[in-house]
Amino acid sequence: MVHTKAQVRLVGGGGLYLIWFLLALLGAFLTLWVSPHGFTVSPDSVYYLMGAEGIRRGLGFVSFEAGGIPKPITHWPPMYSFLISLAGPGVINALFFALTVFLTSFLIYRVSDEALYSVIGGTMVATSPILLKFSSMVLTETVFNFWVLLILALMYRHRETGRDRCLVLMGLVAALAVLTRYAGLFLVFPFAYYWLRRRLPAWKGFILTLSPVLTYALWKAYLLSIGGQETRHIVFHPPSGYHFRTLMETLVKFVSFVPSALLNPIVLFLLAIAVILLLFTRGGKVGQRVRVLIELALVFALSYLIFLFLSISFMDFYTLPDDRILSVLYPLLVISLVSYLSTFPPGRAVPFLAILIALNLYGDVALRREKSAPYTGYNGPYYRNLQVIDYVRRYLPPDAIIYSNGPDLLWYYTRRPASMLPRVILPVERRLNPHFREEMQDMVKHLTSGKGYIVILAPVRRGYLPQVKDIMREVPVKDVVKLRDGLILVVGHGDG
Repeated sequence: MVHTKAQVRLVGGGGLYLIWFLLALLGAFLTLWVSPHGFTVSPDSVYYLMGAEGIRRGLGFVSFEAGGIPKPITHWPPMYSFLISLAGPGVINALFFALTVFLTSFLIYRVSDEALYSVIGGTMVATSPILLKFSSMVLTETVFNFWVLLILALMYRHRETGRDRCLVLMGLVAALAVLTRYAGLFLVFPFAYYWLRRRLPAWKGFILTLSPVLTYALWKAYLLSIGGQETRHIVFHPPSGYHFRTLMETLVKFVSFVPSALLNPIVLFLLAIAVILLLFTRGGKVGQRVRVLIELALVFALSYLIFLFLSISFMDFYTLPDDRILSVLYPLLVISLVSYLSTFPPGRAVPFLAILIALNLYGDVALRREKSAPYTGYNGPYYRNLQVIDYVRRYLPPDAIIYSNGPDLLWYYTRRPASMLPRVILPVERRLNPHFREEMQDMVKHLTSGKGYIVILAPVRRGYLPQVKDIMREVPVKDVVKLRDGLILVVGHGDG
């Protein structure tokens, strides 16, 4: 690639690194800007926060059940909780998102030698509404996405240098990815591909490919040794049409986060003109470095989609290929697209990329408006002002034994430990809970052994839990406290 004089001065003076750093700061700032009520808290978020509190208190990666009993968390891995126990979710998410933006810019420049396109790629990631949506939530995606991108960078580096330390670092970062999200097991596929493609020595390739599985197995063995129970079981349930429709809708969101934007004739016209110009323009020769990086990025993306299909089919039917689950693909696709377009004349490629960035910015505004709604996330004003939560905080005794349809929401606002009501249906496996009656009997014994309460939060709707009328038939309720947005059933010798 041929640099302009301005680009040479920019790179030589370290100015390009400064621009990448500023783009990283922009990404970190936008995670705060799109969240007027603070980082969004979902039901999963509460368990990460609970796990972080357990770690800070020296109890390990645990949740807190009715009566304050700590219980090992097995459904989610521990790395994110460990990180936010050190610095809080806002700091961790902003930091890792900034690192993702910086690394994206660096990788594009590494293969293209084009400062302009590295800045464009970093800007696309920094302003992506899909990435910002989940970087501004107390969830694992931001950290996990960075680990995956770092492994891609290390694999490309090994492809360049052949140094064994790159393989070692790939294995270590893969372990971190698996301990952040169990979906990190998908790395087995790109590792195996790289082993065969590069014809690595058998023992090196085998250890590298095995590293995600070994990490997962060791962590699960540890959980079982301390009394943890496996919550995921292998049951075949192939993806439905809804899964594939969600996949298509999510891929459209990669272009325009706001569906109405695609219906806008002006946007359609500009995109059509840009694509036509690219189709009738012959790009420059795609260099070896660009070709290698695009190949690896697409292998990662395809591997993740294959793993997701297998996961839905055998482990968790309710995992949808939505913008959260597929957010890891966005940096990979940006790197592939921008690296390829860097071979085109800037006058033809840059307008097309500029339109995509403009759509991102439009989506950011819509995202902020969406997150301004009072019912967005447990941390929003709607949930914060629930009467039933205020009643629990004020009137239930500190040693109350609580079961609820929303133990996560109760803990988030009151720090009162509570257990989930027994499940009638196992939602992950799509089958009836064979131990439902037994679990109901255990719950009744626990509630009647002390100051027992069942707290029903009307805004929390979980169809796999028993209805109130069914609970009233099975549980010896002594009193019912009716509130504006829920019920409190007094079961034990409580005084609420």
